[in-house]
Amino acid sequence: MLIIQKFGGSSLADNKCIQNVARIIEETYKKGQQTVVVLSAQGDTTDDLIKKALGLTGNPDKRELDRLLSTGEQVSVALMAIKLTSLGLPVISLGALQAGIHTTADYGNAKILHVETARIVMELNLGKIVLVAGFQGVNVYGDITTLGRGGSDTTAVALAVALDADVCDIYTDVDGIYAADPRLIKTAKRLCEVGYPDMLAMSVQANKVLHNRAVELGMEYGVNLRVRSSFLDGAGTRLVPAANFVPKKYEEGNCMEKSSVAGVSVDKNVYLINLMLTENAKPYEVLRQMAELNINLDIISQIKHCDRTLQLSFTIGKQDGARGIDALNSMKSKYGINNITSDNGLSKISIMGAGMAAEPGIAARFMEIIHECGGEIQVVATSEATVSVLIQAELGEKIAYETVKCFGLAKCVDN
Repeated sequence: MLIIQKFGGSSLADNKCIQNVARIIEETYKKGQQTVVVLSAQGDTTDDLIKKALGLTGNPDKRELDRLLSTGEQVSVALMAIKLTSLGLPVISLGALQAGIHTTADYGNAKILHVETARIVMELNLGKIVLVAGFQGVNVYGDITTLGRGGSDTTAVALAVALDADVCDIYTDVDGIYAADPRLIKTAKRLCEVGYPDMLAMSVQANKVLHNRAVELGMEYGVNLRVRSSFLDGAGTRLVPAANFVPKKYEEGNCMEKSSVAGVSVDKNVYLINLMLTENAKPYEVLRQMAELNINLDIISQIKHCDRTLQLSFTIGKQDGARGIDALNSMKSKYGINNITSDNGLSKISIMGAGMAAEPGIAARFMEIIHECGGEIQVVATSEATVSVLIQAELGEKIAYETVKCFGLAKCVDN
């Protein structure tokens, strides 16, 4: 059985923590399991290194900054190797080049292209525990690159994919995934299982337990991924694929991480409704009434104007348009609705991808494509993983086609 274990910075903060992690690794290894361990930098090391660089210049060279930041993880694997060796365990620490982690040349936010596993497999066959510096790789020039904050998670999942590991355990300072941050909401419930799609949505929003790119990679390749505590015993939280999901099979040499923009969609079934509400109106009451009518809402926005009136906008399916307008007209006086306008001549174009969160300029390029095609944007809705716009219906397919070409995607999904 081959296990990948990843330990974050809080799990390695000091010598006592290192000894605790060494105990976990030793227990795993002594069960007869092949063990590959990915380590982050200790505690606040990365933040401290960034401060040192910014103390010299407000705009550090990206190549040299990556070289600097990569040292934190290299210190961690060396210290852990020293500790495990003192316990009489066979161990070797590897940097990104030795571990065969090849990336793009995007300093500070590189993506993993492929992993050459020969060295790791050789060391495992010699019976050794293999320690790998997380958060980093090497580009075509042989330069060190980093994967973005939280990138050690992605290192671990990438190794799990490349080595076809049985389990990938992400150890952190919490004992699993919670419905809300347990440090803020003490009564939040720990989840035994979380679907990969749900975890992806959580990881690109407020939940920072897992790197969003690690979740996306694990979901695509069907990695058996668990989130566990470094300090408490327990099963933690297991990530599970969607029903009937068929994982992609990785072949060494193939590109592993996808483009930041993973897909483009066109939705022609869009009916935009705009409401002007009085100052004392409660928009949530309007939304609740629509829900009671079993009308699904998509893009929702609220703007408070200088005269303190409210503008509430949302989209529904065209099939619900007439019914929705009739219902809103009937509730005008009760819920403070002054004016209702609508537009059913729109399409929603969306670009999607977990990696978009860490790559600046994607939304700007998308909107530039829309402008070049003659599109007039009515509404924009963004998250860390999606940018959606409403534009003239007749331009939907043209804009989608140009977007597919721009971001190097094979096809567009037309809803």
